[in-house]
Amino acid sequence: MRLLVPLSDPAAQNPALTGGKGANLSRLMQVENICVPDGFVVTTDAFHQLQAGEMQLLVKALADGPPEELG
Repeated sequence: MRLLVPLSDPAAQNPALTGGKGANLSRLMQVENICVPDGFVVTTDAFHQLQAGEMQLLVKALADGPPEELG
């Protein structure tokens, strides 16, 4: 289960994984002459974990640092 996905990852364009806003930001990164800063998306799986009261997984993922592609 992925909790964080870099916007530059092609998988980030999947709204089922990253939600509508994350997917659209990822798509915009591919458009010439549109500047989108590097970043990452907290996945929908992570959101569901938060809803289930399992915040520790997301906190650990964020504490470990950004995804390697952004490091």
